[in-house]
Formats: sequence, C-alpha cells, structure tokens
Amino acid sequence: MKVGILGGTFDPIHSGHIKIALKAKEQFGLDMMWIMPARIPPHKQREFITDDVHRLMMIELSIPDESLEMNVMEFGREGKSYTSDTLSMLTAEHPDGELYYVMGQDSLFDFPTWHEPDTIARLAKIPVAVRAENEDGFRRLLAERNEQYNNVFIPLEMQYQPVSSTMLRQMIHEGRETDLIAPRALRYIDRFGLYGRKATAIRPETFELYNTFEKLLATKLSAHRLSHCIGVAHLAADFMQEYEERHGNVPSEDGFYDTVQQTFLAGLMHDCAKYIAHDGYASICDELGIPVTEEERSVQEVLHAKVGKYLAEHEYGIEDPVILSAIEKHCVGDVDMSAVDLAVFTADFCEPFRDHRPLCCTLHSIRMMGYENLVKAALTAIDCTVQYVRTMGWTLDRKTIDVMDSLNNKLREESGERNI
Repeated sequence: MKVGILGGTFDPIHSGHIKIALKAKEQFGLDMMWIMPARIPPHKQREFITDDVHRLMMIELSIPDESLEMNVMEFGREGKSYTSDTLSMLTAEHPDGELYYVMGQDSLFDFPTWHEPDTIARLAKIPVAVRAENEDGFRRLLAERNEQYNNVFIPLEMQYQPVSSTMLRQMIHEGRETDLIAPRALRYIDRFGLYGRKATAIRPETFELYNTFEKLLATKLSAHRLSHCIGVAHLAADFMQEYEERHGNVPSEDGFYDTVQQTFLAGLMHDCAKYIAHDGYASICDELGIPVTEEERSVQEVLHAKVGKYLAEHEYGIEDPVILSAIEKHCVGDVDMSAVDLAVFTADFCEPFRDHRPLCCTLHSIRMMGYENLVKAALTAIDCTVQYVRTMGWTLDRKTIDVMDSLNNKLREESGERNI
C-alpha cells in the first residue's frame, strides 16, 4: 500500500492544497492520499488557530471526491503534532506500507529545524511542490537537502503559486470574493461566522447557550467525548441549514431557522450522559421510571440516549421537545423521526472527528449524502451498522429493522413525489 500524506494547519484549506494532493497521488501512483490536519502544530500558537471542528469541517467540504481522504489520527493523541511521531505510528501499524510525506518548498527550506528530521527522512519519501517563481533556487535547495538526507526528496511535476492563509483570512473578513476556497467550505464559513464574519446560521443567543452547555459538559465528559459532541453539533446544524435552504423553507423574521438552533444544541447535548458507566444505565432508568425493553436491558449502552434526555431536561434545563426528541432518538433511531432527529442521528455516525471505517461506504460519502438527503444518509448509516453487527455474529435489535423499514418507506414516498 502506497500512502501519501499532506499535513498542515489548514486554516483554511484552499485549492492549492487540493491540487498538490491530487498531483502527488497521480505522479506516484498512490493507493491513498490523506489530508492530515495537525491538532497542535509545533510552529504555531494554539490560541491563534481556528477551532479544530471548523478546520475539519472545511477540509471535508473541500475534498472533491473519493480520491482524497481526511485523516484525523493526530487528534487522537495529546501534545504537539510532530510529523516524526505520526510517521513512526503509521510505520508500526503498517510495516509493509510505503509512505510519501508531501510538502511545499517553504517546508523544504525549514526542514532541518523540524522535530527529528532524520526520522522523517528515514520513514518516508518526500515529494516537494516548487514555487512557480523560483525553480532554479528550488533545484539547488533540493540537491542540498538530498545530500543531507539520503536522497528522499522528489520534485512534484507541477509548479504552484503558494497561497497565504493570512491573506485568505483577511479577504474573508473583508467580504472579498475568492475562488481559492471550495464553495461548500465558504458557505460553512458564512454560516458559522468564521474569520470575523457574521454568522448566518446560528443566532448569537444560541452560541451563548451552546458555550454555557459546552463548559458544563467539559466538567463531566472526557476530552474525546466532548470533541465528538462538538463535531455532531456542527455537522448536524450544517445538515439542517442545507435542508431548510434546499427545500425553500422560510426562516424566522430575524433570518435564522429555529430548527437549526435546535439541531445545534441537540447535537452538542446528545451524549450528555456518557460519563456514566455503561452497566449503570438500566438501574438509573428503573430509578427514574424510564421504560426499558428487554433488548435495551441486554445492551445497556443504548440507554445513554434515554438517560441523556432526562439529564438534558432536569439538570440542564432544556424544555424544547424537539431538542429532547433528537437526544432520545440519536442512538437507535425511531420509526417516526423528524428532520432534526435525522440530522443528529446521521451526524452522530459520521461527524468529522470520527475515524472508523464503515463496511458499506466511506464516512465522507455519508457526510456528503447528508447534505443531499437526510433520510438516505441515515438509512446508509444504519445499514453500515447492521453489516457490522452481522459480521460480529450479534443479534439485530427488532427496532433497528423497524427503523430501516420506516426510512425505506420515506425514501419511496420522496421518490414518488419527485416523479409526479
């Protein structure tokens, strides 16, 4: 397996990154090309970097097709995101693999100052993209670095005009047009008010409530679980904004959709009970008078959704039945699911911090499906889960079959409507 890696902060990702990644895959016949964002770049101050969830969402929305894939492995470990550590981990996991670590000319110049450059040069071949205006200087530098590091640097057969992320952030802040960022990523930037823009999807008071809940959750949930909740909130809300706009629905007088606010908060709160041990959910439900089926009692982990609904209402003061419904239904679904329910359910399966590999398709394909058809995306997510359950030899919950039947009926109804 030949795997390419393009690392960076990606704040924001732009067309130059995508072109380099695609060219590397083509030139070296790579089986896989990963866009790998750094959680804590060694050369930048964490407080000046856009929040993780936004950088990951922008990457996902910029990937053109299945030829590229986002890899979030650097978000699974603490400390600075050193390339040498990443390559060492990948080599240990895939000793027969062949790694290509792609970089630009500026990185080639700085390479001796990187953390453990000899380790990087030993573990990977290093394709380098050259600046269009300085090819002669690049060739001299390339020869110098190859003499230092055993000829691991290879020129990419392309020239690129480097784009300044600082310049792009300023352009976005000033409202200037740019074709350097993918249209979907630009819409996301507007919707969530990145780089000094005014958010078009989330109300200020919703952000305020979200921040209050996030701080409370941080005192109970693990950092990994909190990141997951943040990922679900943003992907689900973006799904919902796209859903409302695509269906031509009219927002409230202030220009915002109430359903998007509800989805945003439900996504954040959906796992609020996940600090409780799995084997304790049934007894809590019994104490609180929450009905539990025998199938749920045999797999108690699914009960965190019911307990989460109770906690959201009684400990966090959430009274909105739409939010509470999405929290309750996010785990195993229901035969009667609203668009908000479907958005949270689907985002829970494929939010941007997720790194599992479904059996039936990629996470990227389900994410993109969610923007086009929430019913189809939710059904695909369930189908992936069912395939996994069956490969493990486990018993399939009857409710899961009922939910699949219900979603299939909805798809048929939608198809019939389109054919009229």
